[in-house]
Order: sequence, then C-alpha cells, then structure tokens
Amino acid sequence: KSIRNLNGHSIGSYQIHAGKSVPIVKGGEQTKMEEGEFYAIETFGST
Repeated sequence: KSIRNLNGHSIGSYQIHAGKSVPIVKGGEQTKMEEGEFYAIETFGST
C-alpha cells in the first residue's frame, strides 16, 4: 500500500528539493518533467 502524502522531487544545483513534486499515487498534478531535469523518486510502502 502506497503512502499517499510522500512525494519524489526535482533536484537542482546545490538544491536537494528544487521545487517540482512527483506524486507517489495518481492525483490532479499537472506539472510536467522537462528534458535535462533530475528527480529523486522516493518510494515508500506500508502494510
């Protein structure tokens, strides 16, 4: 079972959290990943 309130995120120069979020579960997010951007995809699970 996914933990709904945790997200992956974009990574920038000298910034671990650079502003864009990547939801773990499908929702109404409209942000698009662009070429050349880097992301940390953090997956978490629970039972």
